[in-house]
Amino acid sequence: MIDRLGYHWGVPRGQMLGRLHGRAMTTMIREVYEAFREAGATEEKAAAAAEAIQAVREEDRLRRIEERLTRIEERIGLLQWMVGFLLALGVANLWLLIRLAARGPGG
Repeated sequence: MIDRLGYHWGVPRGQMLGRLHGRAMTTMIREVYEAFREAGATEEKAAAAAEAIQAVREEDRLRRIEERLTRIEERIGLLQWMVGFLLALGVANLWLLIRLAARGPGG
C-alpha cells in the first residue's frame, strides 16, 4: 500500500530491498547500505547495519501503532458506556410513556 507521500507500509519508496513475490525477505534501507559501502564497510557489515536500522524503525512503527490502538480501545470503552447510558434512558422514557398511556385519557 503506497500512500500519497510515496511511503510503502511506513517506509519511503525506494528504501526497501528484498521483496520477492509477495514474501517478506530481509529488508534494509538502501541509502544507509550505500553510505556504509562508500565509507569502506564490507558488504556484509553494511547490510547488517542497514538491516539493524530498519529493524529499529520497524519496532518504532509497531510501538506507535500499539499506542494508537490503545487510545482507540479507550475511546471505544467510553463510547460503550455512553451508549449504555442512553439506552437505559430510552428504556426509562418508554416505560414512562407506557405507564401514562395505560392510565388513559384524563387519568
